[in-house]
Amino acid sequence: MYQDKTVLGFIPARAGSKGIPEKNIKLLAGKPLIVHTIEAAKTSSIFDYLMVSTACCRRYNERTGSFDQT
Repeated sequence: MYQDKTVLGFIPARAGSKGIPEKNIKLLAGKPLIVHTIEAAKTSSIFDYLMVSTACCRRYNERTGSFDQT
């Protein structure tokens, strides 16, 4: 909440990349790059809700630390 308003965080995570294909799901320090962004947004305590938009066909499972094919 900010000044009695609900705050939505939005992370656009494009799946396509010319330089590094699927870069958002490449591992960095043992976790996919996009997970670092999501964790930073979650721990910031700024957002009441968090939305990630991507065209990637895989879903990250936080419990197993891996991607599930959808």
